[in-house]
Amino acid sequence: MATLTISYDGRNKIARNVVELIRSLDEFQILQPKTEMEKEWTAEEERQAFLCTSRKHAARILADEN
Repeated sequence: MATLTISYDGRNKIARNVVELIRSLDEFQILQPKTEMEKEWTAEEERQAFLCTSRKHAARILADEN
């Protein structure tokens, strides 16, 4: 299997038509790049996110008690 990366201007009608032609052939597997939300977090990123939300929840609990 070979990999081919195509970059094109999505506003260009000819480029869009070429891409649609390639998609219509059903001989190619089209992979979309993952968005920022879909990417896997590193262990450190998860740890930081957990600490951040924990601090926010603790602050709300303490504010409610006073």
